[in-house]
Order: sequence, then C-alpha cells, then structure tokens
Amino acid sequence: DSLSSVLDVGCSAGVLLNELRDAGVKHVRGIDPAANASAAAKAVFDIDVSQAQAETYDGYGNFDLVCLMAVLEHLLDPGRLLREIGRQLRPGGRLLVEVPDAGSFDRPGDARPIEALGEFSNEHINFMSITDIRRLAHAAGLEVERWQTWRLAEGAPGLFVLLRRAGAGADLPQPDSGSAFSRLSSGESLQNYLTRCK
Repeated sequence: DSLSSVLDVGCSAGVLLNELRDAGVKHVRGIDPAANASAAAKAVFDIDVSQAQAETYDGYGNFDLVCLMAVLEHLLDPGRLLREIGRQLRPGGRLLVEVPDAGSFDRPGDARPIEALGEFSNEHINFMSITDIRRLAHAAGLEVERWQTWRLAEGAPGLFVLLRRAGAGADLPQPDSGSAFSRLSSGESLQNYLTRCK
C-alpha cells in the first residue's frame, strides 16, 4: 500500500511530519491542543497544524495513517480516543501507536544501572504493554497488525503498534524480528522493575 496522507496527533511543532514529508509522504497534517503549535509548525517546517482536542476531532477518516506518538500515556481515558479513531478510520487505514513499553520496564538482559522509579514520569498516568494496547484496540474495533519494541534512547523501550480495523478474531501476531523482549502482561515486568528500583 502506498502511504500518501498522514495525520500526527499531538504533533507539537511537526518534527515527525517534516521527516515523513521529506521521505515522500505527499499530504502531512497535525493536530495539537497547544495554542502555539500551529504557529511553530508553520514557522519552522511550513506544515499545517490545527489546534484541536484529539477526542473530539472529526477528520481521522481523511488519512491513510494516523499517528499517536507518546499520547496515550498522558490521557485520562485512552480508550475513548481509540474508539473515536476506530469509528472514523477509513477502509485500509492504519493507526500507529507508540507508548513507553511497561512490559519492558525491567529491561531484561540489560544490567546497566537504572534511575530508581525513573519510568514513572509525573506526566504519565497510564502504563501499557502490548496486552493493554490490544485490549484497548479490541474495544475500539481495531486489531494489532504488527508490533515491536525499540529502545531509541536510555530508559525503557518504546512499544510501537500498528493497528487496523478488526477482522474475524485475529490472534496477536508475534513481535517483529529484532524486537526488544516484552512481557505479554505488564504485571511481571512492573514488579521486577519496582524490586530493582529498591
């Protein structure tokens, strides 16, 4: 499938959108609740960004790909946003979600020192593993197409999940090759992480 249009939700000044445009995506657009995001995106990257609340936005169906990068962990009701996107997603459209992977907080196989309780940012009110994302997606009429964990910097890996409209009872696919180890249930990883923080 060709990717011709992308919406980045919570895009700030549009860094990701600029990279996607440079990679050949023809139509990039962003929404952000911050009043100054639109002016910053226009001034820095000449990208259209609208001030909007994600949960009440009504244009998700206009894009091949909707991106939620570092968004769901900040929301009181992440399921509400996923249901709204799932309701509007166009046939063949995809939703890309990235959150800190609570299934890898303990960083198995990585003996480097960790900052005690550093993964519990006071901005993060949700802690999700692939199991949590799958459950929220299922309630929104979506299913996991692909998923992977990547450690992009110090700290726990990010969980990247590509979602599509749900088919008939699909199983959770295996993570892409090269994925960091992620527990299917975040409970074990979180308990190990808390123990290690002591």
